[in-house]
Amino acid sequence: MTSHVPSPSPAPQPQAWPAQTDPAVQPDSHADASHPQATAHPAPAGQGPAGVVPPPGTDLASDLGAALRFAGNALLRNIPGLIASVLLFFAIPASARGASPVEAIKQSVALVRANLGTTIVAWLVLSVAGSAAGMFVLPIIVTIPFYVLFQLGMFERLHGRELPDPARA
Repeated sequence: MTSHVPSPSPAPQPQAWPAQTDPAVQPDSHADASHPQATAHPAPAGQGPAGVVPPPGTDLASDLGAALRFAGNALLRNIPGLIASVLLFFAIPASARGASPVEAIKQSVALVRANLGTTIVAWLVLSVAGSAAGMFVLPIIVTIPFYVLFQLGMFERLHGRELPDPARA
């Protein structure tokens, strides 16, 4: 008893590409195939495949539009984080002074709202210093304690307390 195994079908042969070697040559889609000039002809420079010239500045306008959409999207996605970063600026010093996590957040938000301008300037100073130091490993490791001390000093000053003299401490 023999079993019938079907023979494998031959692999499909790739279709031949048109004999078109110049990438600037575009086929004429409006011509009749029986017409002698129905062969491919080069598209004029600066024109699309259909031979339509876009108005001047279209590429620039679309690029600027895309850039504005990208910047607006990035800004809208980052605004909540920036607001939270400023509002929680004093949460670490408040918790270092013994407040519970929820109480530290409440104290930080209250202190920022009472001293918004000063807090934004301090936040910007630390953000710029952190960005500059963040380019290298060693400076960011060295500057982290100074950031926390700066925040603690600002927290104490905005609460009206004097900072201790380092020579006496």
